[in-house]
Amino acid sequence: MSARRFFRKLAGRKITGLYQLSTPEIHRAVLSAIASSGQRLSGNCLDIGSGGGQLLRLGAARYSLTPYACDFINGLMETPGQKVELVDLNREALPYPNDHFGLVTCIETIEHLENFRAAIREIYRVLKPGGLAVISTPNILNLRSRLRTFLRGSIICSARLLRTNRGCPVLADTSLR
Repeated sequence: MSARRFFRKLAGRKITGLYQLSTPEIHRAVLSAIASSGQRLSGNCLDIGSGGGQLLRLGAARYSLTPYACDFINGLMETPGQKVELVDLNREALPYPNDHFGLVTCIETIEHLENFRAAIREIYRVLKPGGLAVISTPNILNLRSRLRTFLRGSIICSARLLRTNRGCPVLADTSLR
């Protein structure tokens, strides 16, 4: 096996193109985890660190949720007409009322925050009782994950359902590959 073929197999795809903020593999894993949670989703959904809006588009196509987006910087959103609230979660609260979202996603974002505990409290605050939160972050302790991140700048994730005391399930990465 050639070195090029070996690295392509390890990375899972050709190593070309621009760096993606979040990969299609991660989006598929998130949507699969949401589906496997068994939650009946309704109302609004929030994607924190929404980037180009790919996850919002995929979620809106699969579930009947009204999408909301927030990010640290402007100009990344590729979905026409999608409003993006600018917020610095290290210093500010989310600009939404309590118990407003049936689904909150924070994919490959929380590791960039200095004050991640405050961000998790904010997610909890805006999440409806019985709503679903999906939070992912790279597993840098896994050797395959480190190699994949080095080669392609991203990882593939899987998730596990955690229950909280308010009836809000939280999906958290546990076995990142």
